Amino acid sequence: MKRAGNLWEQVTSFGNLLGAAEAAAAGKKARPDVAWFLMETEGELLRLRRELREGSNTPGPYRTFAVTDPKPRLISAAPFRDRVVHHALTRVLEPDPRRWAAVRNSELPPDPGTPQVVP
Repeated sequence: MKRAGNLWEQVTSFGNLLGAAEAAAAGKKARPDVAWFLMETEGELLRLRRELREGSNTPGPYRTFAVTDPKPRLISAAPFRDRVVHHALTRVLEPDPRRWAAVRNSELPPDPGTPQVVP
């Protein structure tokens, strides 16, 4: 297995955190906590970046709520700021299967969700 280095610098880069904030906000921009974070994006991301690099960032309390569709269950959701960190980590650590998969082109579509015709 090939060893990857300098990952923490990639995770905590401003560009990665900005992309992570945009991904975490997808479909949630009307929520007050998300809207506030997006209004203060630059300052919040710089503060988050500093805390991550110093090791002083601590996860916030999870919000717990019940849903009943399609069946009753209890959901725990991380605060938006923590969701940004989750997205930042997965953007760097989650491998892109199109980069490393040793399969034929017809077995792995270039764009997920695009149907491919097999001759």
